[in-house]
Amino acid sequence: MPDQFDPAGRKDREIHIERILPASHEQVWEAWTNREQLVLWWNVATLSTNLHKFDPRPRGQWTMVSRTKGGKEVVEYLTFDDLLVPERLEFRRLGRPCARYRAVLQVHDHSGTHIDYWMSFRSQDYQATPSVGRVQVEQIIERAERMRIERLAALFLPI
Repeated sequence: MPDQFDPAGRKDREIHIERILPASHEQVWEAWTNREQLVLWWNVATLSTNLHKFDPRPRGQWTMVSRTKGGKEVVEYLTFDDLLVPERLEFRRLGRPCARYRAVLQVHDHSGTHIDYWMSFRSQDYQATPSVGRVQVEQIIERAERMRIERLAALFLPI
């Protein structure tokens, strides 16, 4: 079991997801580090996503532009903090809302790849509204991260 993810103590909320993916270690690593594969699962299908910059190496930059069906554009700036090929990726979203991510991949009994995935963030960076409270916002974020890992797993299901 990898050590606990601690993004410099600047978090008050952490999401941890574990999953066995029905794919080889190499296939899962490729899904995380190949730009053509990453855009297939990172964002929800309702967003069209383009990677303008994607350099998966320590201090490498990652710029993603997503567009909603309504035409609203969302730009995310991320940077890779650490990569240990083909076992671990650590990266963070820059600016607000800021978040740190860590994915640890391990071979699982030759039947797939075990993934440990963490997202750490400061709740105050995610705005509550009068109709959606802070706890609800955190639940929405957790559900979105779980769906992200489900989309990753779906890449490896037979057609």
